[in-house]
Parts: sequence; structure tokens; C-alpha cells
Amino acid sequence: MGKSDSWPTKSLLPNYDVFDEYRYFEPATEYQIVNCRREMAVTICEDIWNTGEIPLYNRFPLDELALQQPDMVINIAASPFNYHQASIRKQVLRENA
Repeated sequence: MGKSDSWPTKSLLPNYDVFDEYRYFEPATEYQIVNCRREMAVTICEDIWNTGEIPLYNRFPLDELALQQPDMVINIAASPFNYHQASIRKQVLRENA
């Protein structure tokens, strides 16, 4: 798949805890980077959280996007508040890096 100027769609839809995203969204099936003077891989929330020894999903959006060699990755998220959220998010980002 080539590079595109279209905006990304979310691919990993959580359906646990406070999340019920399959009610509102359909998962993306293709991955594309965005060109905005730099080539950016834009992911949405859950798309970076599929880490650890037992991942929740069998798809890995960042692995697919890395094949397109973006200059940077931007993750857009709005998770429910949790006192430890910042440190947990940093660990997830480390695992993805």
C-alpha cells in the first residue's frame, strides 16, 4: 500500500472495562501514513496498547505502519482518568519503541 493524504482510522477496538467501541465503530483493515510535510503514522488510542507477553489482539498496527517508514508516530487518545496512567502510557510507548 502506498503513502496517502487520507486520515487514519482506528483498527483495534477495545470491548472491555468501560469500553464498548464495537457498538460505534468498525475496525480499519488497512494502515497508511499521513504526509504533512513529514510522513506521520497516526494511531488512535488502543492501536499502541497491544503489547506485553499476552497481547489482547492478533493485529499490530505499529508493526504494519513501521514497514512504511514514517518519520514520526502520533497517538491520539482520551483514556479514562487513572492516577498511574502517565507512567503506564510511558511503559507502553517504551515497549512499542
